[in-house]
Amino acid sequence: MVKALILDYNQVIVDDFEWHSKAYKLIFLRHNVKIQDKDLFELTAKINREKIAILTERYNVKADLKILAAEKEDAYVELLQGKNILCPDVEETIEKLEEKYILGLVTGTTKKQFLISDKLAEKFKVKVFAEEYEKPKPDPEGLLKCIKSLGFKPEECAYIGDAVTDIEASKNAGCKTAIGITTGNTSYKELQEAGADFVINSLKELLKLNL
Repeated sequence: MVKALILDYNQVIVDDFEWHSKAYKLIFLRHNVKIQDKDLFELTAKINREKIAILTERYNVKADLKILAAEKEDAYVELLQGKNILCPDVEETIEKLEEKYILGLVTGTTKKQFLISDKLAEKFKVKVFAEEYEKPKPDPEGLLKCIKSLGFKPEECAYIGDAVTDIEASKNAGCKTAIGITTGNTSYKELQEAGADFVINSLKELLKLNL
């Protein structure tokens, strides 16, 4: 039986791919480089520091990676001032899920880019951000850290994410259930082929699953 439900953040709780893309384009324009949409789409599942490293090499940008990453975070936060980026039905769904499971969150985003209300953030007993682990997904480091902090065993947990690397991280961690969601840039088929035990099209569908 699943006791803890751990969620990814980007494209699961918030729909912010467009805003991340705008932030990356903005900071690279300062170096006279126009980032292509296809590159950002390809790198969707990568965390900020990985994307910055890949993009600087690909576009031959000579700049300090840490400074670029910090500039990107600032640009993202500034672009989102006053905007609601929550996916549909998130607040209501999380409230209902909280009645059934202990909730956790493992994400490739940083604390600075975690832009939801305190009320919603408090629903997650443990939150693990990108700066709190070394090896990004599909390595299970961040997920295992969350599971340990929650006080459960992997076989008592389910993880839900929108990317193939989320499913792989769940499997690598030994979670009982890996759930894919199609609210990101990964198709139903890709998530299924990655080994997802369930694939859903909206967070609300979690309420119907017998975990």
